Amino acid sequence: MTDAARYLVTVLYREPLFERSIGRRGPPYQWTFELEAKSRALAIEEARRRFEACRLESSVGWEREIVAFEVEAVLHPTRVA
Repeated sequence: MTDAARYLVTVLYREPLFERSIGRRGPPYQWTFELEAKSRALAIEEARRRFEACRLESSVGWEREIVAFEVEAVLHPTRVA
C-alpha cells in the first residue's frame, strides 16, 4: 500500500449481557490491531472490520458493543516473519 502509515488501533468494547448476568460493569475489554492505512479514519474502519471478523469466529456468544477506538501512529513497525 503506497502513501500509508502504520497504526495501532485499540478497539474498546463491552459485553452488556455478560455484565448484566454478573451484576456489575467492569472496564471495557480491548483488542489491538497493528495495520497499514492511508489515514486514521481508514485505520479505524479496517480495525472495525477485523474486530467483526474476529467476533464472528469467536466461540463466545456474548453480544459485543464497541464503545471507543484509540489510535496511535507506529513509529517503528513490528517486523513479521
